[in-house]
Amino acid sequence: MNEATMTLGEEFRGKRVLVTGGTRGIGAAIAHRFRAAGAMVAITARSLPGGSAPEGMLGIEADLGAPAGVEAVIRRLESEW
Repeated sequence: MNEATMTLGEEFRGKRVLVTGGTRGIGAAIAHRFRAAGAMVAITARSLPGGSAPEGMLGIEADLGAPAGVEAVIRRLESEW
């Protein structure tokens, strides 16, 4: 299947996806594409624009360059998902 014939479907319905750096650029595009395909999407960033994630996504503020940030993401995902 090439890009011209690919359609948005439900190929990720019931799947959970974590996109790091999901607030801008390529990360944001990836997060929106997974959401459009039915996935439950969580995004991480050092700060969330406007203080929240896009509708339908879980936003987690964390610095993944530090062990405490990674642990915070894991805890939040365990409690939310």
